[in-house]
Amino acid sequence: FRCTQCFGRPVLCGGCLVRSHQFSPFHWPEQWVDQNHTSNKELWEQLLEVDIWPATHKRPKTGFTMEVLRHQRCFNLRSKTNLKEYYDVLSNQIDQIPLFMQYTYDQFRLGSREHRGLVTHMRVGRPDATAPLRHGELCVSCPTCPNPGVNLPPNWERDPLK
Repeated sequence: FRCTQCFGRPVLCGGCLVRSHQFSPFHWPEQWVDQNHTSNKELWEQLLEVDIWPATHKRPKTGFTMEVLRHQRCFNLRSKTNLKEYYDVLSNQIDQIPLFMQYTYDQFRLGSREHRGLVTHMRVGRPDATAPLRHGELCVSCPTCPNPGVNLPPNWERDPLK
């Protein structure tokens, strides 16, 4: 099994999973089968497997947890907090910010934009973000808006009561 909420998404046997999650009832474990213990994957691919979004794909030295990216997006949508304000609040939560962490805003900005773009593509069923987009393709259709052939009866144009 592998826990999707624990940092690093550790792979555990059933008994160890139950013991380690005795006080974490809201975590979502998933059954997982590891078919290959060796990895020829690039570093950025390995980071993604443990839910860390790399700041760059060439030589990642900085990464952000998927949880912080989802949390930031939620704050942005619900409270209209911009990225810089969110980053400043995170920075203020840490008493002593190490020198190397003081200059990560640009990486966080780029990483969150890339993450949001890919999530948007996946939400509408387009996992290939490199293909060109048609106008309006990333829009989510509204199920309650009238749409001929979807939620309007045939010959609705000729209905005298419309």
